[in-house]
This record gives sequence, C-alpha cells and structure tokens, in this order.
Amino acid sequence: MPEVLYESLLVESKPPKHPGPMVVHIYPDPVAHSVREKTFQLYTTDDDVSLPWDLIGRGYHIPEYGLAPSCVSLAREWLNACGRAEGKHANCTKTTTSTLPTRVISVGNDTVSPRLVVTEPNQQAHYAALSHCWGGKTPTMTTLSNLEAYTVSLPNDLPQTFQDALKVARALEIPYIWIDSLCIVQDSPEDWNHEASLMAQVYANAHVTIFADAAPNSTSGFLSPPSRKAPQRSVCECECSATSLRTLRTTSVMKHFLHPQDSDVSSAEANWRSEIVPAYTELDLTFATDRLPAIQGLANAAQRLRSNDEYISGLWRNTMKADLLWHRNAADGNSHRIKDGGAPTWSWGSVTEPIYYSDRITPSDSNLQILDIIISGEKPPVLVIRGHLVNVKLDDPYSDTVSLGPDDDLRVEWDCEGGPTKSNKISRYFLVFEADDGGPFGLLLNLDRNDPTGQQFRRVGYVHGHSISKWRRSWGSGGWASSDSSPSEASDTSGGIWEDAGKEGAREWVDEIFEGEPVTFRLI
Repeated sequence: MPEVLYESLLVESKPPKHPGPMVVHIYPDPVAHSVREKTFQLYTTDDDVSLPWDLIGRGYHIPEYGLAPSCVSLAREWLNACGRAEGKHANCTKTTTSTLPTRVISVGNDTVSPRLVVTEPNQQAHYAALSHCWGGKTPTMTTLSNLEAYTVSLPNDLPQTFQDALKVARALEIPYIWIDSLCIVQDSPEDWNHEASLMAQVYANAHVTIFADAAPNSTSGFLSPPSRKAPQRSVCECECSATSLRTLRTTSVMKHFLHPQDSDVSSAEANWRSEIVPAYTELDLTFATDRLPAIQGLANAAQRLRSNDEYISGLWRNTMKADLLWHRNAADGNSHRIKDGGAPTWSWGSVTEPIYYSDRITPSDSNLQILDIIISGEKPPVLVIRGHLVNVKLDDPYSDTVSLGPDDDLRVEWDCEGGPTKSNKISRYFLVFEADDGGPFGLLLNLDRNDPTGQQFRRVGYVHGHSISKWRRSWGSGGWASSDSSPSEASDTSGGIWEDAGKEGAREWVDEIFEGEPVTFRLI
C-alpha cells in the first residue's frame, strides 16, 4: 500500500471569457508532518499551440529580474497598445510627444552618464516620470550650489531607486526621465513652489509613470530579484499593499481631473471632498509644510473643470461652506498645526493627520454667508463670515465635548490635541451651520487673543451633534433651566421648555438661533 501524503486538492480557474492560469493547491494529509502544501500553476505561453482545455489559459513565465527581455518586451507591448488607442484600448489616450518639464534627466547609456537637462520652451519629447517615497531618508537632490555641475553629469552614486528608474527608461527607449528631487531645485522656494504647482501636469504628460511602490525609500531600489522561498500562508496587515491600494484609488479619481473630457463639474466638486482630499491626506509626506504645495498641481488640473471657480488653500470659493466642514478622526493620531505651512486654520492644509468629510453634511441651506475672502501674497487667506455664534464652555480639557448649558453638550472632533487649543482661558464659540438627524453641526472657534477688535477667530474643531442626557432644554429667553429641574418645573417662561433629544429638537434649537441677529467676523 503506497503511503498517502496528500488528502485533498483544490483547483482554481477563471471563466472562459477571462482565461488565465489554472491554480492547483494540494493539501497534505494531517499525519504527514514533513509534507507541506504545494501550489502549481498550469498555463500556456504565447509560443505554445492552443490547448484543448478551456480551463487552462494563457500565462507568462516570471523571470527573476524585472528587466529580463521578456519583461521589457511585455512592457513595450502594453505601451504600444495603449499608445495606439485602438481595439481594447480605445478609451486610452493616444500617445503623442509632450512638452517637456522645465528640467528632465537625460538617461544616458553604458558609456554616457545621465545628466540634468534644462529644456527649451515648448521642447517636445517622450519622458518617463518616477513616483517614489523619500521615506525619511533625504535622497540625492539638486540645489543651487550643484545645479550647474549636475547639468554636466549626475553623481555616480545615485540612490538605487533612481538607478533602477534610469534602467527602466533606457530599456523602454525613453530618452528622458523626471525625478522630483533632481528636477526641482530643493533649496529655492521660488523654484519649488513653481514646479510643485505643475506636478500634476508633469505626471499627466509623461509617456509612462514608474511607481516604485515596493521601495520604502530612495535607497532600496525596486528591481531586486524576488524571493524564491516556498510559499507560506499567513494573515497580516501589509503597509505596502495599503499604499498601493491608495495609489490605485487616487489614480482612478485623478482621471476626473487629468482627463476632463470624461467628467463634469458636479462630479469634480464631489470627488474633491469625498475622494481626492481624504486619499491625499492619508499619504505620508516627508515635510509637513509640503501638504498644500504638493497638491497644487492637481488643483490646477481640477481648475479646468471648475473654470468659474477659484481654488483657495485646499478649498474652493463656490463650495466654500461645504468644503469648510472637514474633520479629522481622533483615532488617527496626535495631530498638530503645521507651522509656516501658509495655511489658515480653516483649511485642512493646516493640520497633519488624515481628514474626512461626512456624507450627511449638506449646508447649502445654511444661513451662514461668506461675505469676502481676503487674499494677500504674504499672509494666509482670511474669511469674512456673517453667521450665528453661540458661546460654549470647555469644562474638561481632555473631553471631546463642549458645554452649551447644564444638561447640553456638543460633540467635538478637535483639529489638534493638547496645547493652547484646549486652554480653559480662551473664549469659545460654536459657529452654527445647520442641523440634521444627528443634531446641529458646524465649527468650533477660539477667539483670537492677539486681535484687539474681538472680531477675529481661529478654527479649533468640528462640531457634529448633541451629546446629552435624557432631556434637553431648547434655547429660550428665560435662560438655561437649572440642572436639577424636572421637565414640568422647566416649562414656565422663566425656565424655558424641556424636550426630547432628536431631529425635531435639534431643528427647533437651530431655528431659534437663526432668529437671532447674525454677526460679522473674520476667520483666520
């Protein structure tokens, strides 16, 4: 009797319309401790005669080296198919030579070293672009002191990720490549701001973009041979995969802006809040002060769809009320204000953590008015607002609520944790936007103590509904009911009216606030 080593077999195959390799898993008998699970792939290559079995489709041999001839040939095949925009690639953009960025790198060859090239106006050619992570390690970069030398020859000891990108460009016969740290003068604020604003255009016009997702920094490289260890099954959270998913999601959303023929204004407005900003703020930037400058290029691309709108510090003039209602998730970490980032407190560009927008927020009917937006070249923009402010108190600096009265608190998502933001010596106000099923919502503001007029405020949080006990008193002329009053005792004209918490109560409360006289103030 032969020894039984395997007890079961699992076959995975794709439907005939989308054929691919057949995957076969062979599971060992539990008593065969020395035998491991084995996985096989059955497929035919391009050179094989068609097989008579529908379940076995076409596949590719995967070489150990990413620039093996078969890999390069396949990459060229894909590029050519997309470039022709024919057949299955009819929706792709036809490949044409593009205007080169301000600076590109001539990739060189085996005998000629790569060098930095300052292009002529409207110079046309194919170029690649590298998308990579600095990862806390400062890569080789162009500065004012080495700019001239780099136009002659780049250093021989370029980081491995850069060297790999140059090899890919040469293999694909692309003469130039754009790498941010080398093609932007890093210690020139003027050059950095100008080139950063063109970044979306640089990537959109590239013949191909090389995503070095597998490289955590510029020194790691991405063409190293893969591990040939036996497959092992495990469950884990993979940061690299999450980054790739974010890249895919962001890239698909960027299509709305980089290819505006497929989009409309309403989808562009919604995607900016629901997709672009949340996905972008999840990314880890090496320098926090780059948060707004780095998205400027994408904003420029979005401007083509929002031609009658104006982009201001991460938000848009025509949708400013909705754009103001961003918030961070306290569980994401210890956020802080970005110093010297050029962003006002009302912009998500002023904080370090990922931010989100709530789907239930529709402030189009709000009584709040944006009277003016003061924009100067030296200081962050200032909003001039006419709206309703309600004084609130912070009883506990570690709490996520502020107090309206003895039995009525508002839930707050703080923009930042700790510091002067939560000092109990600062006057705070709830800027009321509207109310919905979740209660009133709006912004939490601190009075700017440096302003002698008392009419200037700073944003410190996002308010989203009541956090209350069983009863809530409505806003009335008699003042707040005492905390130990019963509903019956609080029903007179001096104490106001108690009512159940809920949609109707929140609606009445906001309506009573809106019956009062609004005030005009500045939000910096």
